[in-house]
Amino acid sequence: MAVKPTEYGSRGIVGIGVPQANPTVEQEMFALRPAGLSLVTTRLTSRADGLEQRLRDYIERTVDYARRFDDLAIDAFAIACTGSSYLLGAQAEQALLRDSSAELGYPVISAAGAITETLKLLGVGRIGIVSPYPDWLATRACEFWSGAGYEVAAIRGVQLRGANVHAIYELSSADALAVARELDPNELDAILFTGTGMPTLGAIAPLAEATGLPVLSSNLCLLSAVCRKLGLSSDPLLPLPAGLDTTTL
Repeated sequence: MAVKPTEYGSRGIVGIGVPQANPTVEQEMFALRPAGLSLVTTRLTSRADGLEQRLRDYIERTVDYARRFDDLAIDAFAIACTGSSYLLGAQAEQALLRDSSAELGYPVISAAGAITETLKLLGVGRIGIVSPYPDWLATRACEFWSGAGYEVAAIRGVQLRGANVHAIYELSSADALAVARELDPNELDAILFTGTGMPTLGAIAPLAEATGLPVLSSNLCLLSAVCRKLGLSSDPLLPLPAGLDTTTL
């Protein structure tokens, strides 16, 4: 029997799958969430040694992760890992999301799928990407967006402070913003911070103000898409909280 809380989540309950070592998703999602929306998380786990197989596990086992909520009656499941989708490719990802939604009985939304939807709503074609990924995954990201029908006009990588890919989690919004400022806004229709682990909430508003372009991030697009799906918003992107201070999150 499905369990529905009576006090919290009056406007919906969303399950979020977070990569096992990622400390960023919950903080940014809770900062962005509209009042009355309950967010509950589960960890996407994998025992694989290599990053590529871990990323594949995170998305290919979507149904198993969603079912970890047991009898809790969630209204949607959000996969907060963009890199996993890049390995699948745009068409295979759409098929997996469609099949998973049908099996679970509620919408399954990925970060990459949410970004795709946002780009369509904004009507943009040329994107500039800021990525914390190793080169091989950044290449797959470009292939994904090209396959989805967008022109990757430029991509810039954020330098990690170490060889371990988990050094992504040691980055800051200031790191992301500094690299994004290297992009030429005259060549772009929008700027995308890819990856759910790199903090970006503090970079979005200053970059949008400086460039006059829409600025997207994986976490912002994902929660925005969830809210549209639940009828809580019709906007391409949720507004950032007034007076946001990311150091207090």
